[in-house]
Amino acid sequence: MQANKTQAVIYCRIATATTADSFAMENQRQNLYRFAESKGYEITAEYLDKGVSGVTMDRPSFARLNNDMLAGRVSTVLVASGSRIGRETHAVVEWLNNAESLGIDVVSVHDDLSGYKYYSSIISELVKLSKRPR
Repeated sequence: MQANKTQAVIYCRIATATTADSFAMENQRQNLYRFAESKGYEITAEYLDKGVSGVTMDRPSFARLNNDMLAGRVSTVLVASGSRIGRETHAVVEWLNNAESLGIDVVSVHDDLSGYKYYSSIISELVKLSKRPR
Protein backbone atom coordinates (compact mmCIF):
# COMPACT_ATOMS: atom_id res chain seq x y z
CA MET A 1 0.00 0.00 0.00
CA GLN A 2 1.40 3.40 -1.02
CA ALA A 3 1.30 6.22 1.55
CA ASN A 4 -0.81 9.26 0.77
CA LYS A 5 1.21 12.10 -0.68
CA THR A 6 0.77 15.68 0.30
CA GLN A 7 0.10 17.93 -2.66
CA ALA A 8 2.53 20.77 -3.31
CA VAL A 9 3.50 23.23 -6.01
CA ILE A 10 6.97 24.40 -6.92
CA TYR A 11 8.20 27.92 -7.56
CA CYS A 12 11.47 28.54 -9.40
CA ARG A 13 13.08 31.81 -10.43
CA ILE A 14 16.25 32.85 -12.18
CA ALA A 15 17.16 36.46 -12.88
CA THR A 16 18.54 36.09 -16.39
CA ALA A 17 17.36 34.26 -19.48
CA THR A 18 20.53 33.08 -21.22
CA THR A 19 21.03 29.58 -22.58
CA ALA A 20 23.27 28.73 -19.62
CA ASP A 21 20.52 29.86 -17.27
CA SER A 22 18.08 27.46 -18.89
CA PHE A 23 20.21 24.72 -17.37
CA ALA A 24 20.12 26.48 -13.98
CA MET A 25 16.32 26.68 -14.11
CA GLU A 26 16.01 23.01 -15.03
CA ASN A 27 18.49 22.08 -12.31
CA GLN A 28 16.48 24.03 -9.73
CA ARG A 29 13.28 22.39 -10.95
CA GLN A 30 14.72 18.86 -10.86
CA ASN A 31 16.14 19.42 -7.35
CA LEU A 32 12.66 20.41 -6.18
CA TYR A 33 11.14 17.29 -7.74
CA ARG A 34 13.76 15.09 -6.03
CA PHE A 35 13.13 16.85 -2.73
CA ALA A 36 9.36 16.46 -3.17
CA GLU A 37 9.72 12.75 -3.87
CA SER A 38 11.96 12.23 -0.83
CA LYS A 39 9.46 13.99 1.45
CA GLY A 40 6.31 12.40 0.00
CA TYR A 41 4.97 15.44 -1.85
CA GLU A 42 3.03 15.14 -5.09
CA ILE A 43 3.75 18.13 -7.36
CA THR A 44 0.50 19.47 -8.80
CA ALA A 45 1.76 22.65 -10.50
CA GLU A 46 4.90 24.53 -11.46
CA TYR A 47 5.42 28.28 -11.40
CA LEU A 48 8.60 29.23 -13.27
CA ASP A 49 9.89 32.79 -13.70
CA LYS A 50 12.85 32.93 -16.05
CA GLY A 51 14.68 36.19 -16.64
CA VAL A 52 12.95 38.18 -13.89
CA SER A 53 14.83 39.82 -11.04
CA GLY A 54 13.97 38.89 -7.49
CA VAL A 55 14.12 42.55 -6.53
CA THR A 56 10.57 42.91 -7.80
CA MET A 57 7.66 40.84 -6.53
CA ASP A 58 5.82 41.65 -9.77
CA ARG A 59 6.60 38.51 -11.81
CA PRO A 60 4.21 36.65 -14.14
CA SER A 61 4.39 33.16 -12.63
CA PHE A 62 4.68 34.54 -9.10
CA ALA A 63 1.48 36.53 -9.69
CA ARG A 64 -0.22 33.35 -10.94
CA LEU A 65 1.00 31.51 -7.82
CA ASN A 66 -0.38 34.26 -5.59
CA ASN A 67 -3.75 34.14 -7.37
CA ASP A 68 -3.90 30.36 -6.94
CA MET A 69 -2.99 30.73 -3.28
CA LEU A 70 -5.81 33.24 -2.75
CA ALA A 71 -8.22 30.94 -4.60
CA GLY A 72 -7.38 28.07 -2.24
CA ARG A 73 -5.69 25.92 -4.89
CA VAL A 74 -2.35 25.72 -3.06
CA SER A 75 -1.55 24.12 0.29
CA THR A 76 2.26 23.86 0.13
CA VAL A 77 4.85 25.78 -1.89
CA LEU A 78 8.31 24.28 -2.39
CA VAL A 79 11.23 26.59 -3.21
CA ALA A 80 14.95 26.04 -3.54
CA SER A 81 15.70 28.90 -1.14
CA GLY A 82 14.24 32.08 0.26
CA SER A 83 16.14 34.08 -2.35
CA ARG A 84 14.03 32.44 -5.06
CA ILE A 85 10.95 34.08 -3.50
CA GLY A 86 12.63 37.47 -3.62
CA ARG A 87 15.76 39.47 -2.94
CA GLU A 88 14.21 42.11 -0.70
CA THR A 89 13.97 40.59 2.78
CA HIS A 90 11.04 42.73 3.91
CA ALA A 91 9.03 41.70 0.82
CA VAL A 92 9.83 38.01 1.40
CA VAL A 93 8.77 38.31 5.04
CA GLU A 94 5.50 39.96 4.02
CA TRP A 95 4.85 37.22 1.45
CA LEU A 96 5.66 34.44 3.94
CA ASN A 97 3.35 36.03 6.51
CA ASN A 98 0.60 36.23 3.90
CA ALA A 99 1.09 32.56 2.98
CA GLU A 100 0.93 31.61 6.65
CA SER A 101 -2.27 33.61 7.16
CA LEU A 102 -3.78 31.64 4.25
CA GLY A 103 -2.75 28.35 5.89
CA ILE A 104 -0.13 27.64 3.23
CA ASP A 105 3.16 25.96 4.12
CA VAL A 106 6.27 27.26 2.38
CA VAL A 107 9.16 24.80 2.41
CA SER A 108 12.70 25.59 1.31
CA VAL A 109 15.16 22.92 0.24
CA HIS A 110 18.36 24.83 1.04
CA ASP A 111 17.62 27.19 3.90
CA ASP A 112 15.52 27.65 6.99
CA LEU A 113 12.81 30.20 6.27
CA SER A 114 12.32 30.84 9.99
CA GLY A 115 15.28 33.22 9.69
CA TYR A 116 12.99 35.58 7.80
CA LYS A 117 10.52 35.48 10.70
CA TYR A 118 13.35 36.27 13.09
CA TYR A 119 14.36 39.22 10.91
CA SER A 120 10.76 40.41 10.91
CA SER A 121 10.54 40.31 14.72
CA ILE A 122 13.79 42.29 15.05
CA ILE A 123 12.55 44.96 12.63
CA SER A 124 9.23 45.19 14.50
CA GLU A 125 11.06 45.75 17.77
CA LEU A 126 13.33 48.38 16.21
CA VAL A 127 10.30 50.22 14.84
CA LYS A 128 8.67 50.17 18.30
CA LEU A 129 11.85 51.49 19.89
CA SER A 130 12.17 54.26 17.34
CA LYS A 131 8.64 55.47 18.15
CA ARG A 132 9.19 55.66 21.91
CA PRO A 133 9.56 59.15 23.35
CA ARG A 134 13.07 60.04 24.41
